[in-house]
Amino acid sequence: MVTKNTCPPTRRKFANKWDEMGYLCDKITYYIHTVNIRFRAKPFLHRLKRICQLGCLGNDAIVTETAYALCFEYEKNWKFAVQHRKREIDLILQLYNSFTDNQNIEVREFALQGRKKQNVIAQLLRIKQTYLHNQANSEAECIDELIESISISAPRFTVSRDD
Repeated sequence: MVTKNTCPPTRRKFANKWDEMGYLCDKITYYIHTVNIRFRAKPFLHRLKRICQLGCLGNDAIVTETAYALCFEYEKNWKFAVQHRKREIDLILQLYNSFTDNQNIEVREFALQGRKKQNVIAQLLRIKQTYLHNQANSEAECIDELIESISISAPRFTVSRDD
């Protein structure tokens, strides 16, 4: 998830499809939810859809749910976008709850990279603003429920210094 208000730097080479999908999600998120310049997201959206259609990344990945949600948000299909956002948050909560206090802090920090509680809530608030801007009020209420579930459920381990 994009956590800052600056555009992710342009890249042309990727380690693998996961890396490329994360990059495309960050770019699309920036253009749709941070600066609200939808037409700039279109070329990235076409590439993202192509990767999603390959189906090589599986359906139980956080980034896959993020990708589908972004595709539906771009198309203003709020109902399906919210379904994928809910699944994304469920997977993030599963990740949070898979760790305990006494596990290796470096492993936990790596696994939760960009998915810290404060970052996820900030991103959901930006998404909610996009929904409200497009008169998708009932879907914005669903985003409020997701924010509440993150606030209540995560994390169960001791908070690190930068969370």
